[in-house]
Amino acid sequence: MRRAVAQVAAACASHGFFQVSGHGVPPSLARAALDGAAGFFRLPPAAKQRARRAPGTVTGYTAAHADRFVDNLPWKETLSFGHRHANAAGNNSSTVADYFSTLGDDFKHLGEVYQEYCEAMEEVTKAIMAVLGESLGVGGGYYREFFEDSSSIMRCNYYPPCPEPERTLGTGPHCDPSALTVLLQDGDVDGLQVLVAGAWRPVRPLPGAFVVNIGDTFMVCTLVLGRDMDLGSIDRRVVSSCPAMMVSHRDLDVDLDVRRRLAPLAPPVLHASAALTNGRYKSCLHRAVVHREQERRSLAFFLCPREDRVRRLYPDFTWADFMRFTQRHYRADTRTLDAFARWLRPPACSGAAPVVGPPTTATQAATV
Repeated sequence: MRRAVAQVAAACASHGFFQVSGHGVPPSLARAALDGAAGFFRLPPAAKQRARRAPGTVTGYTAAHADRFVDNLPWKETLSFGHRHANAAGNNSSTVADYFSTLGDDFKHLGEVYQEYCEAMEEVTKAIMAVLGESLGVGGGYYREFFEDSSSIMRCNYYPPCPEPERTLGTGPHCDPSALTVLLQDGDVDGLQVLVAGAWRPVRPLPGAFVVNIGDTFMVCTLVLGRDMDLGSIDRRVVSSCPAMMVSHRDLDVDLDVRRRLAPLAPPVLHASAALTNGRYKSCLHRAVVHREQERRSLAFFLCPREDRVRRLYPDFTWADFMRFTQRHYRADTRTLDAFARWLRPPACSGAAPVVGPPTTATQAATV
């Protein structure tokens, strides 16, 4: 355990990504979940459209690739759905199975598979959060309450072969707004890349292993649970910015343009007086690339806090507020959270609804 804690701490301090094996998820369940995604994406378009995602929502099917090319156009299909975590009494919900039941009887078995898979992911994320708590010196059970009875997001990703992969991306550079992301990659086809020291580094699939990365919310959610702690041992530092983004693309998922600008993307918002991570644990930029002849599939489980949890580094807000913002206006730049704060606080005496001001640096569409 001590070795695992040290390894995770080192990874989170450098780039926020690590792989987990020996997690206890049966290989047969992981295989069934991957095969279920493969089967869904092979369905005729009309069948997949039964699960079509409504604008402004998180759940459902979407196909972002198109017959025309735009620089770095996302080239992917996704199926997303929510999972309600067990409450404090340990009672599970059937959110996932219920969602698939709305799609028709022929989706019932798929719903059963993903219900079981999401419950397994819930246990995996509990174990990971325990290790993170130990690595931060607050104890393994410290974050459990934060995620009880919460709603996380499960996403199946499919990246078809692309005739001109140099002109597109599966997913553009972004940081995940969730607390943690647990990714299962299918086979030995790589595609996930992380920006480390100014260069894109591939994350090679390891058989049976999950790729885990720190999300933006983990860097902020530590504030609420840590506000009553003795912070005397925390060094007073500010997180440094990540390297500049050097890509352009248009993400059809949320219809936002990403401008090519030379601007740091990771906001220096985590003042150490208010965050337990001391700027050591990073939510780092990553992207997904596509291949000319090989298809790629993955399963991503986005761990999210309970919707009514309030964070205080910025004005009082809930996870539901943050999720709504990311779906409508998400940007990954140096002023993302400041823009969110402005969205929460409209100009005084104006009587106007909250709006997002013009971006000061590059903008980026959400992938959650």
